[in-house]
Amino acid sequence: IRRPPRSTQGVSSAASDVYKRQHIQEAIKFYTRSQRLHHAIRLAKGKGMDSEVYNLSLMSSKTIMLQSAGYFEDKEQFEKAITLYDKGGNTRKARELAEKHKCWEQLKNLSTEDTDDPEMLSKQAQLFIENGQFLSLIHISEPTRPLYISYAVFCLKKK
Repeated sequence: IRRPPRSTQGVSSAASDVYKRQHIQEAIKFYTRSQRLHHAIRLAKGKGMDSEVYNLSLMSSKTIMLQSAGYFEDKEQFEKAITLYDKGGNTRKARELAEKHKCWEQLKNLSTEDTDDPEMLSKQAQLFIENGQFLSLIHISEPTRPLYISYAVFCLKKK
């Protein structure tokens, strides 16, 4: 006589049974349907299914997003790591990683989210100028007060 699975949720139980039979993709699908995303991500990581890890992480809690960001950082998939750090609430880490690895488009998008910090904008502007990212410099200044627009124009004229 076979014992019933320990989980009380039918879909999660099905995922566990499927996993035991080594049908990983199907198990991930069942775990996802039962909102057991951390189990689905664990399986995907174990099988090197990075696109699954990324997509599932985007649907997960901030804690799981940050854990997955570290996973992608370790694998040198910096754009995924930056996105997950940012969405997970660690914008500072996302910005540091984007600056270090010159992920200009992502850095530009991060910049517009905390425009109240003039020191950060100044540092960001200088980094864009030093690396010839003039359109990025203008982009970070557009949604802000006229003071920052003036700063961006000054930096462009100075170059």
